[in-house]
Amino acid sequence: MSSILLTWDVEEYDLPADFGAPPLADEGLKRGTEIWQEWLAISEGWNFPSTAFCTARLAQAAPDLLRETAARGHEIASHGWSHRNGADLQLSAARD
Repeated sequence: MSSILLTWDVEEYDLPADFGAPPLADEGLKRGTEIWQEWLAISEGWNFPSTAFCTARLAQAAPDLLRETAARGHEIASHGWSHRNGADLQLSAARD
C-alpha cells in the first residue's frame, strides 16, 4: 500500500518583503487568501486529505475558507499568530 503525506502553509503573503520590498499594505492578507482559494480549487478532485498549517491572522481574516478546508476533510494545524520571523522578538513579546 502506498501512502502520501501532504502539508501546506496557509499564511500571509510576505515573500516580497523577504527580498527587501516594502510590505504590502494589508501585510499580505488579501493575497494569502487568494492563494488559499487557488489551492482549494486545485485540490478539489483529490481523494486524500492533507494538513493545512494556518496562521491565526489569516484564519481570522478568512473564516469561511477555514471552514471549507475542514469540511473537505483536511486537517487544520496552527502555524502561529502570523508569519513574522520571531528571531528579532524579545522573549516577553514572543510570549504575548
